[in-house]
Amino acid sequence: MDDTKGFLDEVLDKIVRRYQLKGKLSGTMKLGISLGSKEMAILSNFFGLAPLRVNGKEEVRLHFRFLGGRLPRGGMLPTSPAP
Repeated sequence: MDDTKGFLDEVLDKIVRRYQLKGKLSGTMKLGISLGSKEMAILSNFFGLAPLRVNGKEEVRLHFRFLGGRLPRGGMLPTSPAP
C-alpha cells in the first residue's frame, strides 16, 4: 500500500509542478518510461484507461483531454470558487 501511495504521490506532484509552471493542464505529459504492470495498474485505476498512452519509446503519457470531463474545456482548472 505504501508503494502504491508513494508512486501515485510522485505522479501527482509532477502534475502539480506542471500546473504551477504553466498555469494550466493541457496536451500530454510524460509520466514515466517502461513502467511495470503494477505502476500501470495504479495509473489506470486512478486516471482510467482513456487518457493513458504508451508510445514506441515505451513512454507512458497522460493526455489531459481524455480525462473524461474531469478538467474543464481547455485544460484550465479554476483557481477560486465560482461566485
